[in-house]
Amino acid sequence: HGHPVTSANGCSGTIKTKADGEHDPNANIFGVFDAEYTDGGGGGQPPLTTHDQSIVQPKHRQAEHYGDSEGVSVISHAPANGGKTVGDIHNGDWISFTPYVLRNAKDFTARVSSAGAGGTLEIHSGSPTGRLLGTVTVPVTGGWETFQDVRTTLRNPPAGSTTLSLVFKGGAGALFDVDDFTIGTG
Repeated sequence: HGHPVTSANGCSGTIKTKADGEHDPNANIFGVFDAEYTDGGGGGQPPLTTHDQSIVQPKHRQAEHYGDSEGVSVISHAPANGGKTVGDIHNGDWISFTPYVLRNAKDFTARVSSAGAGGTLEIHSGSPTGRLLGTVTVPVTGGWETFQDVRTTLRNPPAGSTTLSLVFKGGAGALFDVDDFTIGTG
């Protein structure tokens, strides 16, 4: 469901939004810009109206709010932000989020845990096999409910809207869990 926050008329300008105070900060929330345009008609024709929406993802995102995945499960962990993680992660598994605008993305920070093998988390644009933007090592943290932040710099992000994919690599068995992540714009 949506909550109208503000509106504006005209073809240019700035729209200021406010932080959402009605939902838990770990809820699956995002912005939606809703635009409508009506021309002046002409040549005896009535005015025509068109309508479009654009989704804007937040910088901070719960991993379990992914749109597509392969090989993972959502796991309940009390100390996780929002109470859940993406877990049961094995080599080659992935999650993705669409749409994401990464044009100004500078870095990526993830909150992770591991009582397994640990491994690496790759950040890709376009698809799980798309452009590699960054890689970060995920250490063994000492337990599935022992969380630690890991961070990497992002390089060469695409200019337009894309799919953001997190791809998980490592050895045999369960690797690590991902609680949430933040895209930094520096």
